Amino acid sequence: MKKGLLTAIAWVCVSFLNHALAQQKRTVHLVGFTNEKNDAAVYWKDGVLTALPVDAGFSKSKAHGICVNGGDVHIVGFQSNGSEPTVRYWKNAIPASITSNGAFLEDVAVAGSDVYIVGKEYDKKGNRFAQYWKNGQPSTLNKKKTGEIYGLTVAGSDVYIIGTEKASEKNKYNYYTTVITYWKNGVPTSVSSGETDAVGYDVFVSGNDVYVAGTERSPAIDAAKYWKNGTAVMLTDGKKDASAKGICVSGNDVYVVGYTTPEAKYTATLWKNGVATELAPRTVSSAAQKVVVVDGDVYVAGYEVVNSKPVARCWKNGVPMEIDGGNGSMAMALFVE
Repeated sequence: MKKGLLTAIAWVCVSFLNHALAQQKRTVHLVGFTNEKNDAAVYWKDGVLTALPVDAGFSKSKAHGICVNGGDVHIVGFQSNGSEPTVRYWKNAIPASITSNGAFLEDVAVAGSDVYIVGKEYDKKGNRFAQYWKNGQPSTLNKKKTGEIYGLTVAGSDVYIIGTEKASEKNKYNYYTTVITYWKNGVPTSVSSGETDAVGYDVFVSGNDVYVAGTERSPAIDAAKYWKNGTAVMLTDGKKDASAKGICVSGNDVYVVGYTTPEAKYTATLWKNGVATELAPRTVSSAAQKVVVVDGDVYVAGYEVVNSKPVARCWKNGVPMEIDGGNGSMAMALFVE
C-alpha cells in the first residue's frame, strides 16, 4: 500500500515537472511591421526583433502571417515601391520565391512538406480575386467574383481558407454585399447571410466543427461575431463598432479576439465563450489580431497606442510581454511552439 502510494506521488511529481518544463520551453513568434520611418516588415522571436529584407527598389513592407514547422519559420506579407505592392515570402528570414503578378500575401500554413499561402491578386482589368499558392505555385479560387482572402488552416489532409466573395444577387438595399466564404479543398461554402456586408478574418477547425471569426454590418454598425458550422454567435450588440479578427478553440472553450469601442477609441478585446475581457486601457486605441492557446495559456497579438504611436503587443494571459521595437510597430500574427 505504502509502495503504491509513493509510486503515485512520484508519477504526479514527474507529470507536473514535465508540464512545467514544457511551459518554460515555449517560444513565441510574432510578425508585423515597424513604421518609425517607412513601414518595414519585422519578425520577433521571444520579443527579439529581426528586420526582414526586401528586394532592391522597394521601400515599404509588412508581414501578415507566420507558421513554424520543423524548425523552419515561414512568413508572408508584401513589399512596395510606394505604388504597386508585390508579394513577399520569407523562409527563415530569407526571401523565397513565389509565382505572382503582384499583390498581397495574408497567411501561411505548413503540412508535411507542403507550404500553403493565401492572399489576393489583381487581373489585367484591376479586379481583385482570391488566390492561394501551394509550394509557390498559384491556384485561383475564384476569378469570377471579387474576393478577399485573410487566413487559412490545415486540418489533417484538408485545407480551409477564409475570406469573402461578392454576392451573386443584390440585397434589399439594391447593392451586392460581401459574403463570408470558406473554401475546403477549393470548394466554397457561404457563411454569412448576404443581407448585409460581412468579412471573415480567421478560421479554426476542431474535430468536425468549423469556426469563423469576423464582422457583419448590423445594419450600419460593424458587429463582432463568430460562426460555428454556419450558425452566427453575436459577441457585441451592434450598437458600437466592433470586430472579431482571430479565433482559437481549446477543449470546450472558444477564444475570439478583436476590438470593441466601449468609449471613443478602439479597445483590444478577448472573448472567452462570449465573455469579453479588455486587454488595454480605454484611454488609448488598441486592437487584437490573433489568438493562440497552448497548455492553457492564452497568447494574443496586436497593438496599443502609446504617446500617439502604435506599439506591438503580445499579451500572455492578459499581461503584455516584453517586445523590442518601441514606438511605431504592430504585431499582426503569432505562432507559439
